[in-house]
Amino acid sequence: MLCGAGPVAAQPVVFDGGVVNAASFLPASVPGGAIAQGSIFSVFGQEFGGEGLSVEAFPLPTELGGVSLEVQTNLGAVFRPFLLYVGTGQINAILPSDVPIGEHRLRVLRDGATSNTVRFKVVRSSVGIFGQEGFSYGMPRPAGAWQLSENPTRGDALTLWGTGLGPIDAPDSTEAPIGPVAISLHVFVAGIEAEVVYQGRSSCCAGLDQINIVIPKGAPYGCFVPVWAEIGGDMVSNVMTLALSPPDSGCEAFQDGNLSTWMVDAARIEMVRTFVQDGITDEITGIFVRRVIALAGNPSLPFRKDDLASSPPPGSCLIPTTPSYLNPFGLESAATTAIETPTGSVNLEALPQDGIPDAPGYEPGRPTHAVQSDALGLEPGLYRAETPGLDGYFPPFTAELDTGLPSRWVNREEPSTAPRDTGVTLEVQADGNPQRRLLVSLTGPSADPLTGPDIAVCRAALVNGRFSIPKAFLANIPDSTVQLGFTDAVTAPFEGVPEDFSTLFTHRRVQLVDLALGPPQLASTPVILPDGSEIQAEVAANFGERQRGLMARTVMPADQGMLFLFDESANWRFWMLGTLIPLDILWMDENREILYISADTPPCTNNVSCPTYGPSASSRYVLELNAGEAARRGLSVGDRLDW
Repeated sequence: MLCGAGPVAAQPVVFDGGVVNAASFLPASVPGGAIAQGSIFSVFGQEFGGEGLSVEAFPLPTELGGVSLEVQTNLGAVFRPFLLYVGTGQINAILPSDVPIGEHRLRVLRDGATSNTVRFKVVRSSVGIFGQEGFSYGMPRPAGAWQLSENPTRGDALTLWGTGLGPIDAPDSTEAPIGPVAISLHVFVAGIEAEVVYQGRSSCCAGLDQINIVIPKGAPYGCFVPVWAEIGGDMVSNVMTLALSPPDSGCEAFQDGNLSTWMVDAARIEMVRTFVQDGITDEITGIFVRRVIALAGNPSLPFRKDDLASSPPPGSCLIPTTPSYLNPFGLESAATTAIETPTGSVNLEALPQDGIPDAPGYEPGRPTHAVQSDALGLEPGLYRAETPGLDGYFPPFTAELDTGLPSRWVNREEPSTAPRDTGVTLEVQADGNPQRRLLVSLTGPSADPLTGPDIAVCRAALVNGRFSIPKAFLANIPDSTVQLGFTDAVTAPFEGVPEDFSTLFTHRRVQLVDLALGPPQLASTPVILPDGSEIQAEVAANFGERQRGLMARTVMPADQGMLFLFDESANWRFWMLGTLIPLDILWMDENREILYISADTPPCTNNVSCPTYGPSASSRYVLELNAGEAARRGLSVGDRLDW
């Protein structure tokens, strides 16, 4: 909901919640989002100045290119972090180890101009793990992120690079001394605890931590093996992925079937029956694409993510923090595909879809095509698909799939809340078919325009009919209501197509329930309008509440709204990512007078390019109402509201 703050007369502006661990980028509203003493952190905003200035020698300065940071503690003491990098929208710095624990304020100083101040929390330890090439995204790729050998396997030594283990008794502005940081650190590979050989600063740098582990003997093989760290009982790092394979064997990206996102040509047919609280939805979708490219190692480029293809090893979870784009390109037409189902026949007809013409690696100017049809009665049984093919693109093919009896989620009605300290356990009855894939997912609103709504994907390996989502995958989800999903999927390859085609014929049964993570209820207050009438408004007063806003709400009563309170005036801008209902958004100044109204602001379903809204002047308060309410109640710029 809240995007951040934009520039006002070229003043530097720090985004709300824009102070984050430089490795994890976890939001400040979750336990892992606090900043550790002596750690590298990033500040995001606008108009910081600088043109990508980096420090190349010790000692590290507190001013670079006329830019500095100032941290004021809750007792009034002032500290100057040591700078590593200054760009117009990002600053990387090291928080001095002697900054006391507590909630403090930070601002940016640039050539006499001063930014707004934002609050952030300082703790002793809060570790984040860097990913491939320094990115925090945790890119799944066949050549894993941090291995010391070409193909790491069980029992190998592994080095994790991160920041946030804790303070040191030495200057933070010079090379760090070698030596362990004394904390209770635990590292897990797919939920199996690894032996930690060393935990402390890397001697090459300042603020950079090195964690040496031994890969557990019981760790599963796979290209997407999750790795994370825990400190004490409640601090969990970001979750990364590791490519892990048997000795003298490379990582095969998709070990269960004829799938590869590196293929040039691909076709897939997916039949999905979704069970929700108020009914059942059936859908059959077919997608025929040319030049599907999986640029999974580069977060700046789109790649094709498929939960079935990129799921973690059985019995483990991952957080899909890579961009979840599906960008098929190049088919000029798509032939009709006939599907025989246990309850009748369905024809899938071609439907043109828009693509991204400038996406790297794709043939420009050719439209994307897919075929789609609603279908009722996707019951278990025998399915058969047939298409005459596309001349020059696909040969004729057939596909046959016998679903067998689906797995049953026994305790579906039980989980309504998720204790963060215990995780969530599902009880399932399954037939043991080796072609069956059981996936458990947590999905919900996300403030990240790259990752979309995915929170966690788990691949079930049942033990006595039970599967648990570890607490590590709940720890860093902001308080909200999310969807817990259980997917039973059976796949089969197409017949009559070359082996270098990526093909998929899938029958899925998806069951969804709402799951409350933490208290979603906010405090509320009546907002008094100029005519004396009232709006009962929920109050979003901290970063986590403002970031979540009205995301995922499907309805809001006409006499209700949400009031956003900021600590100070700045150019606060909003977007509609994850917001499902159109809104009137009203910005107010220090005197609670309306500065600007964005009427009938539409939801944004494109998580890559959502527009932002807001006035050019500084604001202090924002009120959101149902679309049309501002006009219906006669509200206009200059009116004063009260609460």
